[in-house]
Amino acid sequence: NYYIDCIHFDDYFYPTTDEEFDKKSYENYIATSENPLDLQEWRRANVNALISSCYTAIKFLNKDLIFSISPAASTEKNYNKLYADVLTWVENDCIDLIIPQIYSTIVVFLTVAIAGIFTNQLALQSFYGKEAAYSGR
Repeated sequence: NYYIDCIHFDDYFYPTTDEEFDKKSYENYIATSENPLDLQEWRRANVNALISSCYTAIKFLNKDLIFSISPAASTEKNYNKLYADVLTWVENDCIDLIIPQIYSTIVVFLTVAIAGIFTNQLALQSFYGKEAAYSGR
C-alpha cells in the first residue's frame, strides 16, 4: 500500500555465457523454428522480450510509472556477455530511463590513475569515449 513512481531493474541478465546453462531450452527452440537464431541472438531476444513485456505491463497498470534499468557501464559486456541489447530497448521505447552502472568503470579508472597511467582530464574523457563507442552500436 505504498505509492511508487518507478520500477527499477538492476541485475536482470543471463548469469553465465556457458552454453550448458539453457541448452535444453535452446534445443527445443531450434527444433521448432524454421530459421533459428544463434545462441547469443536467441539469448538477446529472450532478454529483449522480458524488458518489452515488463514495460508493457508497467504502463498498462499506470502510464505514469517510470521503468528504469541499470545496465553495466561496458556496452561490449552488456551485448556479448549479459545479452542485454540496451540500444534496442531505447530504440523500441521499451525503457524510460537508463542509469548505467558507472561505478565499475570508475574503479577501473581509479586503479589505473593510481598506477600513474592516467594523469589528466583528457585521458578520462578519452577512456569514457572509447568505452561508449566500443561495440560500434
